[in-house]
Formats: sequence, C-alpha cells, structure tokens
Amino acid sequence: MAYMLYCEATVRSDSNFHKLTTMRHIAILHYTDELVRSAVLSFFWRNIVSWKFIVALAVCIVSLVLLLASGDRSWIVGFVGTVVFFTVLFVAMLYSVLLRQALHKLRVLGNPISTFIVEEQSFTVTSDIGSSTLNWSAIYDIWQFERYWLLLFSKAQFITLPLGDIPEEMRAYLLERLRASRAGKGG
Repeated sequence: MAYMLYCEATVRSDSNFHKLTTMRHIAILHYTDELVRSAVLSFFWRNIVSWKFIVALAVCIVSLVLLLASGDRSWIVGFVGTVVFFTVLFVAMLYSVLLRQALHKLRVLGNPISTFIVEEQSFTVTSDIGSSTLNWSAIYDIWQFERYWLLLFSKAQFITLPLGDIPEEMRAYLLERLRASRAGKGG
C-alpha cells in the first residue's frame, strides 16, 4: 500500500498574519478482476435487484408453481410464466452488460492502478488514461462494504475504492469531507 499525507502551509506577508493549512491524502489504488466483479455485484444487488425484487419474483414463481400444480393451463399460466422468464432473462442480461462494461474499463486501463487524492474541497482520481477532479458535492452517496467503498455520482454511476489501499486515517478524512459537503445541503 502506497500512502502519503501532505500538509501545506501558506503564510501571508502583509500586516494580517494568516496561516492556512491544507491536508492532502494520496493513495495508490490497485484494481483486480475479482475486485471489479465483486463491486459490480454489490452495486447490482443493492441498486437494481434488492430484496423487494426478490420478494416480487418469488411471489410470481410460487403463483406459477401453484397454478401448474392445480392443473391450470389457461392463458394466465402462460402470462405469469412469460413474465417470470423475461424478468429473469432481463436481470441476467443487465448484470452481464454492467460486468462487461466494468471489466472492459479495467482492460482499457492497462495498468490497473490509479492515484486517489483527497483534499478539503475536492478529490482527484488519476490513471494512465486520464484524470478527474470533482468537488465533494458531486458524490450522491457512499456505500461501504468490507473490502471496498463505492462512491456514487448518481444511481447509475460509481467508482470503486479498494480499502486495502486506503488507510484508516484517509478513510476518516474522506467521510469527514463528505459529511461537510452535505451539511450545507441539509444532508
């Protein structure tokens, strides 16, 4: 794990003496296929599938089984069977697309390493293919899992932060900055 903490101080030389201190946490993040697969599955389960979907699908499947067991072969059985089939097919295809896109981005990255910089007003992610600096207000939500965190920019966009590469001090500072950015929004 590569981690750096920089403290910068700026002093004005006029009659008003001010000392401004800026903290900058820097971590080198390492990505693997397994990490990406796990992050996509977590995102997919929590954001798209969820327990409500599973309950609804289970009700449909139980209804279909009960109708078939009672000997019913009406159009209702066909309809419920079609709904169950296409729902499962759609969910499987959606997961497959999300996973393929995420793994493709990992392949395009070439060297699966990025630099993550956390500062007071913003954070920066830099890799071999580019760099992006965003204000904390760009974060829609943060989902904390055991091995990684997902920073969500919307209900459909996120980045993965592997926790093995981010020390506790940096995690605490990140959460503090995120809370501070939400304070002005009533969140």
